[in-house]
Amino acid sequence: MIISQPLCAPILIGTYNRIEHFKKLIASLKLCDLAKFTDIYIAIDYPCCDEVIIENQKIHDYSKKINGFLSVNIITRLENFGPARNFFSAIDYIFLKHDRLILLEDDNIVAKNFLTYMNQGLEFFEDDPKCLSLCGYNFTTEECKDLSPTNVYSAPYLCAWGLGYWRKKYVRCKNIVGNFPDPYFINPFNILKTIRVAHYIFPMYISSILSDKVFPDVEMSVHCIKHDCYNIYPTETKVINMGFDGSGLNCGLNEGLVNKVMGNEAITNFKFRLIDEITLKHLHLNDDYHKNMVPIKFNGYLYAVFSFYLMSIIGRSRYIKLRNFVKKLLLNSN
Repeated sequence: MIISQPLCAPILIGTYNRIEHFKKLIASLKLCDLAKFTDIYIAIDYPCCDEVIIENQKIHDYSKKINGFLSVNIITRLENFGPARNFFSAIDYIFLKHDRLILLEDDNIVAKNFLTYMNQGLEFFEDDPKCLSLCGYNFTTEECKDLSPTNVYSAPYLCAWGLGYWRKKYVRCKNIVGNFPDPYFINPFNILKTIRVAHYIFPMYISSILSDKVFPDVEMSVHCIKHDCYNIYPTETKVINMGFDGSGLNCGLNEGLVNKVMGNEAITNFKFRLIDEITLKHLHLNDDYHKNMVPIKFNGYLYAVFSFYLMSIIGRSRYIKLRNFVKKLLLNSN
């Protein structure tokens, strides 16, 4: 009897200098049932300074010894790309060969059935035009028992801690920093709609423009809200993020609210029904989570709205010059 090899999406890991986190991620992936059927791609960014050369080289050396997967492919950079470009470039490369992929950050740890969940979900939602991605992380520890009619829910926002994408539905993050912000938000009802979906998205979108940084999860969330799309989440998390120990680029030091309760790792056949009651339940739980995790005061919203409309009139560059001039005046007056 010939046992056919299951169709498994390749894994992409972006990494740089966090060798201990990276080792823990690889160790958790090796425990997955489908690991031996899975190609793994490791995109190692080039050091931007002398301080990270040793740790960066340790990742290269360790990656060459990794086994337990169908193949291990190391993507080496000859210059520093930065985390966003490192990921985007690797995604484009993988999609030349594969029609789907699973993306992980190097500070993630995955459940033993993470690859089972991801591959079954990628197959189930492949032809759903409204489904943009499959997420592996769940924000809260609220349990969803095995007797529940589903193991998933949908949400218009995106979390980058364990993502499944399809080539045919992948939306490439573009550089949202331009002279004028997205005209979608000129309608104030669209600002209110975005804040109601997730209170942090609009202020972080404006922050990304002003700071000249790309926040892919924020950008993709805006895309989903604009185009009425959603992302699939597990009712019990299949990913734990270790980056809140201070080593993360955007996470900082904040262990308190991060979900570290891994979901049932024995499930082998996931139920992917979207049920309104369960989705609403988790959206309410997530709303409370996000407000505690990313608290934003009322003046923070006012500043974001004011910045958006003024940028829409005079442009980003002129607005930043005006803002800096006003800040200087206020400092001098004190």
